[in-house]
Amino acid sequence: MRTWRAVIGVAALAAGLVLPAGAAAADPSSSPAPGSTVASVPDRVSVAVGPAEPRAEVTILVTDAAGVRRDVGDPVLRAGTATVDLDGGLTAGSYTVDWRVTDGAGTRSGTFLFAVAPAAAASVPAAAVTDLAGSAAVGLAAGLLLLVGGAATLLARAR
Repeated sequence: MRTWRAVIGVAALAAGLVLPAGAAAADPSSSPAPGSTVASVPDRVSVAVGPAEPRAEVTILVTDAAGVRRDVGDPVLRAGTATVDLDGGLTAGSYTVDWRVTDGAGTRSGTFLFAVAPAAAASVPAAAVTDLAGSAAVGLAAGLLLLVGGAATLLARAR
């Protein structure tokens, strides 16, 4: 009985330490919104990255379906939102936004898709929206829980 309590305590502690780190960077708001389809070509892409130091390194790369970069100039960071201008040649299609912010608090990053199409077109599937930091944290937590569960099973069988 005491062994099971220890195993459950370790699993809860591992999950508590890992999951909040990913949750902080998960699902930032942006313009255009992740997974959305917009009817008109945007002039810029904005990502809410949260509080960041004034000298934070900010990268936003916007690529079309062929992998051609469509962002121009350096991103600007103001009040927790990073913004980059887009070139004027965007047409109908899917676009990928990769963003990263590095400062004294660490690195936050993510990837999402948006599409440009007439209003009647379907939106980008929600399954295409990812957050790399959140995905890694959830995967690490799941791995730790599987490891602890496997150890508990082995201990129980050894008795």
